[in-house]
Amino acid sequence: MKILIDHNEPFLLAHGGFQILIEKTAEALRREGLEVEYLRWWDAEQKGDIIHYFGRANPGSIHFAHAKGMRYVMHELLTSQGSRSRSQLRLQGFVNKLLRRALPSSFRLPLRWDSYKMADAIIASTKWEAWIMQTLFDAPTDRLHVVPTGVDEVFFFKAESEKRKVENGNSDEQRAARGLVPASSPSGRKQAPPSNFSNPQVSTFHFSPSTFNSPFLVTLATITERKRVVELAEAAILANVPLLVIGKPYSESDPYYLRFLDVVHRSKGLVTHESNITDPQVLAPILQACRGFVLLSTMETQSTAALAAAAAGCPLLLSDLPWARDTFGDRAFYFEKSNFTLGKLAEKLIWFYVQHPKHSSNFQILTWRDAGVQLREIYLEISAA
Repeated sequence: MKILIDHNEPFLLAHGGFQILIEKTAEALRREGLEVEYLRWWDAEQKGDIIHYFGRANPGSIHFAHAKGMRYVMHELLTSQGSRSRSQLRLQGFVNKLLRRALPSSFRLPLRWDSYKMADAIIASTKWEAWIMQTLFDAPTDRLHVVPTGVDEVFFFKAESEKRKVENGNSDEQRAARGLVPASSPSGRKQAPPSNFSNPQVSTFHFSPSTFNSPFLVTLATITERKRVVELAEAAILANVPLLVIGKPYSESDPYYLRFLDVVHRSKGLVTHESNITDPQVLAPILQACRGFVLLSTMETQSTAALAAAAAGCPLLLSDLPWARDTFGDRAFYFEKSNFTLGKLAEKLIWFYVQHPKHSSNFQILTWRDAGVQLREIYLEISAA
């Protein structure tokens, strides 16, 4: 079975969660024995069995794929809609239904609402997003699948990783019984970091945990207004709490990013910034060593960074958004996004830092391998239909 992966936004223009999701999904599918290629729009001779589109697909593309005997999977992240209240979404869903009845198809086409009716399978990252797809776009229940975002196995402790693989029927022995070749690199390699946190890979960057004289908080995010990284850094200074910011902007000339650099400079070492730490082998021990993970986005879908932090054992302080409640429930800690002030955020950071709440290990977090298994089953199901 050959899977063609498609997306409309070039990675060189906008890095972030979508890029990670696409690249890791492709890697996971290959580990499941599937043939995977990125769709080459210029190649009329390219062949495939299923197109897996990340985003909201063009109904015309789905129609032409079906005409060629191909199945079509649509995998959309509802960042904006997913950050609204249930009552707002119900009202929007009611308006959408009226518009679907009143507007001719030529007006509906640019909105791509009909894609939800046409796709052979629709992937949602959370139950919350699945509900939104049904409420706003009338997505058919029998085609709607919840496949949570995965996490690299290196973020889990070895014992937890092995246990999770057995529970999900995904140990090397169980995979071999299904005729799948085990991955070449061993899973579950993560070990508890030594007390002095010496790591030769970390030393290739400017940051190491010894940069701070006391435990530090971490945020991992693109430096943009939606992530409120500047506000977090300013609150950390006000609270006198060490903070490591890992991430880069969409553009180094972005005024918000320049403002962030100024805050880092004025912090006199209290806030540290690293833009080039992307290797999971490097990130995992940093997340293990930190005192907590903070993500204060104004809008968000299921965050790969927050999932990795949870897998690594970090206490979580997140914006009180539906995706976070759906994913972590009462096992994370939340900051109300309404009535946002630096003073209130600084108070919350002090509480979070001093309290250092114990992290619950009961999160149901998938590895990328687990996600690949679920997608493979979906592909088999729609291929047989």
